[in-house]
Amino acid sequence: MKARGLGSRSRPGYLTQGRVLRRILRHLHLPERPPPQAPASGPAQHALGE
Repeated sequence: MKARGLGSRSRPGYLTQGRVLRRILRHLHLPERPPPQAPASGPAQHALGE
């Protein structure tokens, strides 16, 4: 059964054009680039004092 009134808007869309995506992000006052990736941490350390 199809929901009434939703039409083709009920399907998720994928943005593949970078220019369009950047414009939407700017409009929403969101950064256009992801934050820098944190450096990898060393191996997990066991309890201190052992």
